[in-house]
Amino acid sequence: MQGGAIYTRGAVSRLGISNGARLQDNSAGSNGGAISSILLGNLLLRNNATVSGNRAGGDGGGVFCDRLTALEMSGNSTAVGNTAGRSGGLLSVVTLPDNITIAGGSQLLRNTALRGAGGVISIEVPEPGSALLSQVAPAGSAVLVVSGGVRLANNSAYTDGGCISLAAAVSPTPTDDLSNQPMYSYSLLFDDIEAAGNFAGGAGGLLIVSSPVSGALDTRIALRSSRLSNNSAGSTLYRLGTSVASGYGGALAVSSVPKYRADFVMLEALAAGVTAAADAAETAGLDSACALEITGVAFEDNSCQGLGGGIAAVSCPTIVRNCSFIRNTAALGGGAIANLLEASSDTSDSSVQQGRRRRSRRLQQQQQRRRQQLGSPQDGEQLRPGVWLDVSSSQFISNAAQLDCGGGLYTEVVRGAGTRLVDSQADGNVAQDQNGGGVCIVAKSSGASAVLERVVLRGNRASRLGGAVFASMGAGSSSVTVTQSVLTSNAAVQGGAAAVQAGAGASLRVTDSVLQTNIASLNGGALFSACDPGSAVACGSATPAADADDATAAAAAVLSVSGCTLVRNAARSGRGGALYVSTAATAAVLNSSITGGWAGDSGGGVAAVGCAMLVIGSGSSLSNSSALRFGGGLFAYSCARVRLQDSVVAHNRAATGAGVFVAGPSSSSSLLESLVAVQPDAAALGTSQATIMVVVQRTTMTDNAANGTAAAEQVVLLQGSTAGGAQQPQLAVADQQQQQQQQQAIAAQLAAVNGYKRFSAHGGAVFVHGDVAVALQDVDMSLGNTALAGAAVGSTQQSVMVTDADGHQLQLYHRSASNTNNSTEPLTLQRLQLRPGSTFMMSVRLYNAFGQPTRTDTLAWRVTASLEPANPTTTNETSLRGLGTHLRSQPQLPWQDAAVANLDPGIASGSSLTADVNGGVATWPMLTARGWTGGYVLVFDATSPEDAGLYQVDQLRLPLELLPCAAGEELNLEWARSPGSKPSWVACAACSRGGFTLWRDTRPSLGDAALAGADYYSRMKSISEMMAGAEASCLPCPAHATCPGGAVVVPEPGYWHSAPDSARVHRCPQQPACGDPCAEGYTGNLCAACQPGYYGNAEFECSECPSTARTVSLAVLSFLGSVALVIYTAFTNLKENHAADDEAAEPADDVNLAEPEEGMAPSEVLKLLIVHIQYYIIITRLPISYPDSITRTAAVVTALTGAESKIAFSPSCLFVDDDSTGQAHTQLLAALVIPCIVVATLRLSEQLGIVLMCAVFILYPGWANATLSIFSCYRIDDGTSGPFPDRQQATWYLGYWTRNMEQQCYSGTHMALYLPIGIAAFMLFCVAPPLTSFLLLWWRRRNLDSMHIRRRFGFLYDRYKPRYFYWESVLMLQELALVAVEVFGRSLALVSYQVLIMQAAFMVLALVNMACSPVKSRQSTLLEFVSFSVLALTLTLSMYFVVGNDLQDASANAIGFIIMAINLALLVTYIVLLLRKSWSAAQKKLAVPLRVFMQRVRSHCRHRQQKDLEVLTEQGQLDQQQQKRQPEAMGAPPAQGARTASTSESCADHNRVVVALDQQE
Repeated sequence: MQGGAIYTRGAVSRLGISNGARLQDNSAGSNGGAISSILLGNLLLRNNATVSGNRAGGDGGGVFCDRLTALEMSGNSTAVGNTAGRSGGLLSVVTLPDNITIAGGSQLLRNTALRGAGGVISIEVPEPGSALLSQVAPAGSAVLVVSGGVRLANNSAYTDGGCISLAAAVSPTPTDDLSNQPMYSYSLLFDDIEAAGNFAGGAGGLLIVSSPVSGALDTRIALRSSRLSNNSAGSTLYRLGTSVASGYGGALAVSSVPKYRADFVMLEALAAGVTAAADAAETAGLDSACALEITGVAFEDNSCQGLGGGIAAVSCPTIVRNCSFIRNTAALGGGAIANLLEASSDTSDSSVQQGRRRRSRRLQQQQQRRRQQLGSPQDGEQLRPGVWLDVSSSQFISNAAQLDCGGGLYTEVVRGAGTRLVDSQADGNVAQDQNGGGVCIVAKSSGASAVLERVVLRGNRASRLGGAVFASMGAGSSSVTVTQSVLTSNAAVQGGAAAVQAGAGASLRVTDSVLQTNIASLNGGALFSACDPGSAVACGSATPAADADDATAAAAAVLSVSGCTLVRNAARSGRGGALYVSTAATAAVLNSSITGGWAGDSGGGVAAVGCAMLVIGSGSSLSNSSALRFGGGLFAYSCARVRLQDSVVAHNRAATGAGVFVAGPSSSSSLLESLVAVQPDAAALGTSQATIMVVVQRTTMTDNAANGTAAAEQVVLLQGSTAGGAQQPQLAVADQQQQQQQQQAIAAQLAAVNGYKRFSAHGGAVFVHGDVAVALQDVDMSLGNTALAGAAVGSTQQSVMVTDADGHQLQLYHRSASNTNNSTEPLTLQRLQLRPGSTFMMSVRLYNAFGQPTRTDTLAWRVTASLEPANPTTTNETSLRGLGTHLRSQPQLPWQDAAVANLDPGIASGSSLTADVNGGVATWPMLTARGWTGGYVLVFDATSPEDAGLYQVDQLRLPLELLPCAAGEELNLEWARSPGSKPSWVACAACSRGGFTLWRDTRPSLGDAALAGADYYSRMKSISEMMAGAEASCLPCPAHATCPGGAVVVPEPGYWHSAPDSARVHRCPQQPACGDPCAEGYTGNLCAACQPGYYGNAEFECSECPSTARTVSLAVLSFLGSVALVIYTAFTNLKENHAADDEAAEPADDVNLAEPEEGMAPSEVLKLLIVHIQYYIIITRLPISYPDSITRTAAVVTALTGAESKIAFSPSCLFVDDDSTGQAHTQLLAALVIPCIVVATLRLSEQLGIVLMCAVFILYPGWANATLSIFSCYRIDDGTSGPFPDRQQATWYLGYWTRNMEQQCYSGTHMALYLPIGIAAFMLFCVAPPLTSFLLLWWRRRNLDSMHIRRRFGFLYDRYKPRYFYWESVLMLQELALVAVEVFGRSLALVSYQVLIMQAAFMVLALVNMACSPVKSRQSTLLEFVSFSVLALTLTLSMYFVVGNDLQDASANAIGFIIMAINLALLVTYIVLLLRKSWSAAQKKLAVPLRVFMQRVRSHCRHRQQKDLEVLTEQGQLDQQQQKRQPEAMGAPPAQGARTASTSESCADHNRVVVALDQQE
């Protein structure tokens, strides 16, 4: 059954699915799950069309056609989840469609070909001549275009082409007429697509194109501006793959089978016509029916089980431009790209080569014409002649080949089909088990070529050969060229950067390039040259004549290096830090610099073992290289020919032969036993054994040093510079054992590098060993070369002839003028002073009999150190010459006991007091002396273990003194208490972080009489145990301090101690002021005094003084404010007193003034307001870190009340140069005197008494504060408590004056000046005001109701009930008590204690006031209680600023706002009441005189009216007569009656005013 939805046997010209239509969930048992047609013209999927879920048992899960003309899929159409039992999950056609276009954001997802090819589309093209091709592509060309944001994801096929499969059949008769007819041109274009997660069980996870040369197609594939990721090809489930090309091309697989492929295979198999077969194979290999062009494509995370993790191209010319290959993986080779050519090697004999080459050229011309059509449509670029893989401007990053060659790129080359890699980069690629971590090039025939130009190869790794590049070439003229490139930080077992295996005539050429920081585990840190193992002829057979010039030698070399720089390359455990030339191989280094290389064995620069030829010349240099054994610059062993000429060998290091080490086979020495196994035979060299020869000419060798220690040190330095540049490669299983053996050998050499070795330190410039002929001609070795033997030349041979070009003997070494000192003056020994337990390094040098220092070790020496007590009864010189004669076997005194002190060599010296001599010096890196304080002698004895009796060296005795423990060190008795030790083996140990000690070591010295006697050990133990149990031990760091160790105690920020070694730490009253040292502007004890130019406040906060003008201005404003407040208060009280007197004197019958007033008078409200402000000021003067809004507001009201305000201004700023003493003097004087000046200013003669009382009432808290501050002291240290109290400095037992923390209380100036002032001020300003107030009222207590007394003293008692007339004095004492709490509470340890005491004081005062209720007005009592409540709440909220240190700024500002709000609300209430009371009183005051005035007006009106009536009666008749005689005139005066009426109306108006006043009252 075919066509689950539509089946047609005839032709269908057009079939369209569009506008969201769905072809869904159809199925067919055979072909075409949805549609099956013999001939289908156009199949259109447009405008969101969907083909999904269709299934076919055969081909074409969605659509199957024998012949399809065109397919268009566009407009975001979708093909999802279609499945074919065989091929073509969506579409299967059995001949070539003219046009397939998939565009417009279409999506091809999860389509599957279960047992065939093409998970989405399968196109099968029959062989040439098939009837199915008769109507295909009339124009001779067809296209397949996938573009415009198409997404192909998660499609899969069992065999090939996870998405698309194009397979052209091979003609069974490739030579017939049909096979050679013109091909159909088929173009595949993929542009702007995304292909992800597609899978093919065979080849081509996304696409496979099979276009054989004998097929019907000439195929061109272009892939541009796309991203291909996570596609895969091949399966690991079964060993045999699902198709012939199974596992090739994780994303793309393209191939073009040669026309004569089958012929060659069968001819070779039948062993007949091998020449013809080879001829056919090579010429067929140059023909192709496909071309691949890839531009701007990203290949990421694709993988395959064969070759080509990203791309596999077989016999298909390929162009790659501007592409990136990242993290692609191939199970075999070519992690990113695999380029394969189906051609054979050039093994045909010369009789048929000419004809074959003619056919080859003819086919090349045909192929070239075909490739000219391949150029990119964007830039018209074409393949270069002779290049079949052309890669440029691309990146290969972190790709991997697991089992074969080429972690990034694998390419095969033959004659006429080469590879070109240009302007590209290969980073971090790896060949996990084989060669060529970055690039692997395999020549399949002679005459092949590959070029790497301007390429950067970095961090690539190979498990075997060639970390970056590996080239494999058989015999012939093949070549690989690396030019203008950078190879850095690559790694391999051999050939860290590049390796070549080649036959005779083939070569790897490296020119104008930089090779740096490459590493080889074994040989050839940068380059490795070897003969091809499969070559029939050894590559050494092409060695030129011995006298050939450099260019000729380079042309014949397997490896040629020219114009290159090789820097810091390394052979970690083998030979040849930069270059290694192996058995029978050849190499030439011309005009190149090899520097900074190192080798774990030999040849820090270049190494050659058994080579056929090595040439170094044309201005080359070998410098700054090192080898742990032989040949720091060059190592050559058993090479047929070595030529070093026109070069520089300088600054190299090795144990033997620092510059050049050359050797041949030798039966008389075991020096080179490990190299015997690699000695080549004559056949491999193509010459005889007797011709081994080394020529060095026209070369300069300077500053080379044959010194094993120097070589090892330089290797360590160089190793550090190369270790970060390249990673150690993973070894193949076959090489792991060899590497382990090499590493063990190197470890043994490093361990014994300073020991005595045969021929060690021989041959500074050149060392010659064994059977080798060496010629040194015109060689300059005169400067800077050093060695123990043979600074210029060292040799084990019987005779060496060294001549220049003229036959004269060369100067082999240069004697320095500095070596002529023959002084034998005795050494002046300085006394060494140490603390017991301290470690020190000690070195001693051997001197020869001429007093010259020994610098070379011709014999092994050892020096033993010991420590013995000095004889205190003799001089130092005598003790040094005494050779320990004062020591006794049964000592009676401590300095007679050789074991009284201990000298510990430590682990660094191998726990041995015997040290080997190296370079004439014996060194103990860490000696520790433990013992009792006193004088000792360090003794050194030298012996030679090789020949102890040969030389006798005088004993060296060095005076040493063990000092007492320093401050910050505890007495360490760990060794003294150990079993088998002595009690005198004590040490001093510095306290570690978090601990401290201030102990002073007062122990008697070794020669002191206190220790004299046979029981000196018991005395030492008693003294040390007693001290260690007391202060001679480290104590925990004090609270609020940091102890970095030793005797240092550093207070935390906000804390202070009186001396650097004081252990008692105090919290600073102003914590931001305390640091190390005090903050700017602060000084003195607790950083609570101010420096000149600053002024302090009651909270010990120092601020910078403003300008003098501003200070004076603020002082005047404050003064005027205080005066104004006093005047206003006095005026209010005077006015109320006079008003009360007037009301009392008014007659009862005239004015009703006898009714008592209800409520409060304005003066009473004013007094409550002032008292609240005074209490608020007292609270804000507490040492609490209030927000600025509170402190600034308090400063303003403080200045108005006359109290001392150091926030608004400070009088001390008038004298900016005063120190804290002058500041205290000025501030105290101003605080006491300014209120007096305010009072003195108010000279109102008759009201002076009440004004004085008002002033005292307002200014009293300020006077009290200033007076009591004279007696306020702050105790700091007590000198008795805490650890080490004797170190405390601020120990004055009476404390320090809070106004000047530098001044001791009741001592000096404070006692002589300020204490008398304080006593007088206390009596005058604190005691006198309340006492005077009480006495004034007490004497007049019986006349307090009289008008005169009330007018003078009513301010003091009017608001109180008669029985509490004295309460104003009580109020002053309450204020005095609160001020005392504020002033003297500063001496408390914590501010919170002071706040709590203040809180308790307010509660007691509020309780007393409420219990006594002395105020007449209930309203006043209520307001007073509210005032206390607000103040108590203010104190409670203030605790937030005291308890804890984690209050955030936002929270602090919020709490400050609440405090301000409740106090301002109460003050506003007081002010409103004051204004209302003042207005009411004014109204009442005006009502009385106005009423009297109106009564007088009323009396006057009544009298006037009566008089007018009398006059009217007397003149009534006269008026009538006059009215009759005289007519009324307009301007005549009004009649008497009219005047009387007017008077009556006026009086009536006055009466109404009086009535209104009465009603108002």
